[in-house]
Amino acid sequence: MTVQDVDFEATMAAKLAIAKKICHLEKDELLNSSPFLNSFLILKYIYIIFSYLGCLHFCV
Repeated sequence: MTVQDVDFEATMAAKLAIAKKICHLEKDELLNSSPFLNSFLILKYIYIIFSYLGCLHFCV
């Protein structure tokens, strides 16, 4: 098999379909896990800070 033999669009579509199925099955456990909630909280505050700083710089 060579690189030319691989249908990359079909491969990515299959990977995405698998990821969506796993996400659908595991979403409740994932969204309620402490690592996810901690990461979400940290990223939320980082987003707020960068939005504020960006507005200070670009909204003048």
